[in-house]
Amino acid sequence: MINHWAGRWLGTPWVAGDTDCWNLARKVWAAQFARDVPPVVFDPVSAFDTRRAIRNFDLGQWSLTDEPREGDAVMMARGTTPCHVGIYLAGGMVLHAVEGAGAICTAIDGLSRVGFRVVGFYGWVG
Repeated sequence: MINHWAGRWLGTPWVAGDTDCWNLARKVWAAQFARDVPPVVFDPVSAFDTRRAIRNFDLGQWSLTDEPREGDAVMMARGTTPCHVGIYLAGGMVLHAVEGAGAICTAIDGLSRVGFRVVGFYGWVG
């Protein structure tokens, strides 16, 4: 991962409202993919508020896909309701920000070890 563009984001501290999962993803999408993804207003420290915000997020600029490409959104859940987002990286990895750990890269098949499961991949149609 060191030679991948995502390496520069690894270790970015998790900060509510700045580099929590959604806001880190927005910064990466802007810097790496020139995507102006709108903000979602929520309290990332509150599991209830995070789930509500992601559940009600307008997916109008996104399209559900079975074959993710680098830069696609990865919606994840703990339980049944989506509560976390990351960015798909080629090779089956996900760049995401986790409270207490900061920005990390996790293999899709290893997400369960950090408490998440994938509920969908979304490609940008902006």
